[in-house]
Amino acid sequence: YGAPSYYMLESCPCGNKQPTARDNRFDEACVLLDAAGWKDTDGDGIREKNGRKAVFTINGSSSETERYNIAVALAQQAKHLGIQINVVSTAWADCKAQSGTTPAVYATGNYEPMDIYRYYYTKAAGVSYYNPSYYSNPIVDHYIDQAMQAAPAKALEWWQKAQYDGSTGTNIDIPYLSLTHGQDVYYVRDGLSLGNQRIHDIGMAGLSAIYNIEEWKYE
Repeated sequence: YGAPSYYMLESCPCGNKQPTARDNRFDEACVLLDAAGWKDTDGDGIREKNGRKAVFTINGSSSETERYNIAVALAQQAKHLGIQINVVSTAWADCKAQSGTTPAVYATGNYEPMDIYRYYYTKAAGVSYYNPSYYSNPIVDHYIDQAMQAAPAKALEWWQKAQYDGSTGTNIDIPYLSLTHGQDVYYVRDGLSLGNQRIHDIGMAGLSAIYNIEEWKYE
């Protein structure tokens, strides 16, 4: 259960909801691919350029069916653009080990902004499985450095600038394709109110639901 996602951390307090995104721009994508020289000249349904086919592999975690299925759905949609994505079910340890050369479906979303550091900061590349795209932008690095040194009240502004600074934007490279914002689903007993739930972060084994347990009420 979830909703379309366009930018990392867009639903979290530290996320930057600008610029806005528009979906289903199929015709525009085809025009861009054609202009870049990626065309299906042999009629096999796959674009090519200079003898190279528009084919690549994505690793889907074998231990998490949701991630693998998301990759399969992406591959099915990419076919319409003339791009072939081969989806491989891969152990997560191997996904991380291959992350510098083979993209993988990541699940992220922490309540604090360190994901911006982990995935956008130049020096994070190659450390564990962080910044697997080896994204490097001196403007973004500067904003992250400022955020790390700033007082909490000011840091939020710098974290948001690291995602989008309001300019025409040398730092709007979008090095990761954000696909979906998953939402946790719980069975709740009739009469139990869970209060005002904050956005749940990943990797907490359901503990996010009880952060506000002092607000819970049973009627």
